[in-house]
Amino acid sequence: NGFQMGVSYSRSDAEDDKQLHDTSGDKKDIVAGAINYNRKHGDTHVGAAFGYVTADNPTPEEDDPQNWGGGLWVDYSGVRVGVGYVRHSEVKKDGEVDRWDLGGRYIWGPNTVSLGYIRVEKEEQEAAAGRLSYSRSLGPGVWWSLDALWAEYENNNKSQDGTAYTTGITVKF
Repeated sequence: NGFQMGVSYSRSDAEDDKQLHDTSGDKKDIVAGAINYNRKHGDTHVGAAFGYVTADNPTPEEDDPQNWGGGLWVDYSGVRVGVGYVRHSEVKKDGEVDRWDLGGRYIWGPNTVSLGYIRVEKEEQEAAAGRLSYSRSLGPGVWWSLDALWAEYENNNKSQDGTAYTTGITVKF
């Protein structure tokens, strides 16, 4: 009925990067789980997901890492809207990081317009970026696109921002 679920366990993450890093501080007993729902109800298509992962941190003075996130999207008559959130919590490596994603698109005939936004917050740092896109099918396997992108970053009252505009043609064989 549109539901999927998965659970996994790993004794440690030492094998993932043994040759690249010192493995004395590897995480142990890593447990992850996720649930997904993806179903069409009449003319409306709905998707939702949630996932969680945790591990035992071998360093006693540090908290165990806990990461979780979820999202939801709805598609109806060429309009899709979605939202997602991720919480990453690991004291030594990244601290607490919150990320929001929002987006939407509309398709009519050979045209598509979309808008996306992401915001990341970590302690004294904040970053945000957005993209407004238009594309048009010019024929089988050929698309033209036009994009406006912007980003801003702030760290301890210092900030940077930027804007870019692009256009291009994509050809797929």
